Amino acid sequence: MSSTIKVNNIQNLAGDDSGIDLSTNDQIILKTANTTAITVDSSQNTKIASNLDVGTIRATNGTSAMTINSSGLILPRIPILSLNATNTDQAISAGTTTKVEWETVQVDTLSGWDSTNNRYTPTVAGFYLVGGVIRVQMVIVETIVMRIKKNGATDSEDIENSLVHQFNGPNSDIFDNGSYPIPTGLMQMNGSSDYLEVFFSSEEACTIHDSPTFKSHFFAQLVHAT
Repeated sequence: MSSTIKVNNIQNLAGDDSGIDLSTNDQIILKTANTTAITVDSSQNTKIASNLDVGTIRATNGTSAMTINSSGLILPRIPILSLNATNTDQAISAGTTTKVEWETVQVDTLSGWDSTNNRYTPTVAGFYLVGGVIRVQMVIVETIVMRIKKNGATDSEDIENSLVHQFNGPNSDIFDNGSYPIPTGLMQMNGSSDYLEVFFSSEEACTIHDSPTFKSHFFAQLVHAT
């Protein structure tokens, strides 16, 4: 049939007024018992009057974005990175700022981790919550510093592109072997070229990731997309 059939309503044979209402310009209205259930307007916006029961929500390319399980829990896929290192014995020279090398990728949903350069380049723009712990073996020292840098930020006076956690003893050597927290905070990333790296420094030579039982770890998770 090459011509057009023009109607205002399509109803079922039972006569309960369930069907498709085409009487309003540029709208498709699905009704049950003469009550509007779904409305699609000229901009393809869809309004649903009651419950929408789904198991999986997908992007237009068919990729699953989130799942609602049988208990009603939403299981989203979100950008997250988690790294760790145990017993790799990375050497740190005295008085130098050294990039931390990571042994294992626990999870990386964006495939943004570069194991050659030990840097993370997320491909979704937004604010990322970062943090972690570094395990250290050292003689007793007075000062140790841990930094998270964006795009190779300088060691000082670049507060917009770095987070710093500095431990200073009160005029004496007090810091010994142990696990020390990497700074925790938000870093804004542009989702294309921005990258993150972790750095460690100490006034004396030391070794990080020295223990097989106490792991070092670093994480980055998107908390607000932009």
